[in-house]
Amino acid sequence: MNFLERIFGKREKTEETKEKPLCVTLKFEQADEFLKKTAAPFLKTINDMTDRSIKDIKDYFKDLDKNLDVLEKAVPEEPSEDRPRKLMLGNRAAFLRKVKTFENNVAFPSTKEAPKIREFYKSLIDDMNVLLKDTHKNIYFANMLFFDEMEKAISSLREIGHIADQSIKELDSNKEKIEMIEQAENSIREVHGLAAKKKTIFKSQKKSKESLNELQRKKEEVIKELDCLNTGEEIKTLKKEEEKLKCLEEETDTIRNTIINMFSPLSKTMKKYERDSAGLSKEEKNTLALYIDSPVEALIKDNDMKILDKILLNAEDMIKKGMILLKDKKQEEKILHHMSRLKNHEELKDLLVGYERTKRQAEEISNSIKNRDISERIISTEHELAALKETIATEKENMAGLEKSVPEVDKDILLKVKELENGLRRISGKDVTIRIDL
Repeated sequence: MNFLERIFGKREKTEETKEKPLCVTLKFEQADEFLKKTAAPFLKTINDMTDRSIKDIKDYFKDLDKNLDVLEKAVPEEPSEDRPRKLMLGNRAAFLRKVKTFENNVAFPSTKEAPKIREFYKSLIDDMNVLLKDTHKNIYFANMLFFDEMEKAISSLREIGHIADQSIKELDSNKEKIEMIEQAENSIREVHGLAAKKKTIFKSQKKSKESLNELQRKKEEVIKELDCLNTGEEIKTLKKEEEKLKCLEEETDTIRNTIINMFSPLSKTMKKYERDSAGLSKEEKNTLALYIDSPVEALIKDNDMKILDKILLNAEDMIKKGMILLKDKKQEEKILHHMSRLKNHEELKDLLVGYERTKRQAEEISNSIKNRDISERIISTEHELAALKETIATEKENMAGLEKSVPEVDKDILLKVKELENGLRRISGKDVTIRIDL
């Protein structure tokens, strides 16, 4: 039976006499109801057919149970030899066991969806074919004693298979219409899904905008805070201290270099004296080595310059006695002149006092600078500002992506609505137009 023809009728029309389809304009919200109303007669017929076939199959399974019960209790009318009899009885038992296993494995569908129903019918037929193939030998031998009972049981199985086979044919003959309806239903669901997606995007846009505004507000606060840190009294004081520290360090280096320059002309002479520094104690020898390598540190250690005087006196004596050889008389005079200058304690003491004073002041200011956390706060605030800028950039990219996705979703919605229009036109035979507010 062709259900499409029965429901919608069959008329032969020529191209010239064919009526123009009725125009129907729907809001998208009305599409689902229109589809249900239009497809209802067809779907009712399909559902009635499947309900009837499922009921018939269940009834035949009940008949099968009765026939199996009769078969199981049947007693052969004519006696036969023990061995063939056992063979026939054994095959009956095997047939009964296999059929009951087949029955127990049948799972009737809990849905009325055509694909699921068809899948059930197909599975039932496949399993039955396996059963009949597997029981072929059992049927052959059991028929010898229980022909009538076996025939009734097999007849029930055949009827079940026949109903399933016919039901598949009915569904297949209406497959196109069923798929059109299912596709229309899917299109409606997909449009709803896309609309929900669009709402989610709008919510995300609102949230992103609020987040961006908050980030911008925070950024302005941090910029203001950073400006205060960079222009406040604390940073001014720090910069003054840093400038003063620089001057003190330069002054300290100048004094240090002056002292070093006073000792450097005697470096080679002192090294020669160091190799033959008899009469010096261990401490004095260590101080001599220090005067050669680091005159400033040596003066700090030898603050009364007694060891220096002894070194100069001994070295001068050795030069005069020729124990320390120099290049010529001119060099000797030059070295002795420098030694004479070093004997002037006042000059060295003034330099040393100045060195220690500037160094001490530099250390005090350096400690003061270290105790100020203004620099760390500025660095921390700069890092905070950089992080905010990066987060703002990311949020802007996110907003741009959301804005870009809206027209893409709208495009997808319109495509699905167009698919739905085409589907409803084919299902209803009407010129359906769907309006949707984006």
